[in-house]
Amino acid sequence: MTLQEPNWNMDTRASSHLAENTSMLTSFSNPSFYKSVFVGNGQPIPVTHTGHSLLHTPHKPLHLHHVLVTPNIIKNLISVRQFTCDNNVSVDFDAYGFYAKDYQTRRLLLRCDSTGDLYPVTQQPSSTTTFALLSLSPTTWHRCLGHPSEDVLRRLESSHFISYNKTKLSALCHACQLGKHTRLPFYSSELNVGSVFDIIHSDLWTSPISSESGIKYYAIFWDHFLHYV
Repeated sequence: MTLQEPNWNMDTRASSHLAENTSMLTSFSNPSFYKSVFVGNGQPIPVTHTGHSLLHTPHKPLHLHHVLVTPNIIKNLISVRQFTCDNNVSVDFDAYGFYAKDYQTRRLLLRCDSTGDLYPVTQQPSSTTTFALLSLSPTTWHRCLGHPSEDVLRRLESSHFISYNKTKLSALCHACQLGKHTRLPFYSSELNVGSVFDIIHSDLWTSPISSESGIKYYAIFWDHFLHYV
């Protein structure tokens, strides 16, 4: 058996991380406990070293502790169980790849795409690439990003710049409603009135809170005479 590719691959069945040679490791030593490991066909293969490796992400390095080096492995494997425990992360798989997220904050740490039968750990972008944190709701992102539309949020989420749960965006946003109001400039008025009700000003306004009958609009009437009283 020979190694088919140098990438790490996520494996939910592996009980230990397995590497083909020490070049995958940041440090290593001779094995002190494991002498061999059993592979899928039930055959043991020898372990020559144990060591440690890292997965670099734009946020923080993810550790691969107790990697077993065996020259007879054909895929470098990451034990999902050991990986989640050592780094306090969760790993979510889908048809297009997998996510690794901080278990406490739900921050997205790693996203790798998959087009084949396995889930390889692909090369990560440099730390200058913009990544956003996980939010509890799309409403929070809507407020933080300057009140974009729901379509914009969906495009950002599909591009993995942000991540949120699948609840719908709140239909009522006070800031959005105020921002959509148009207001004409005020001009100095030279109108003179002699009595009440000579000139009446009116305006139609939108309320962010519906009335008991479900009405959101209300009219304002202002007597011009009162301005001079």
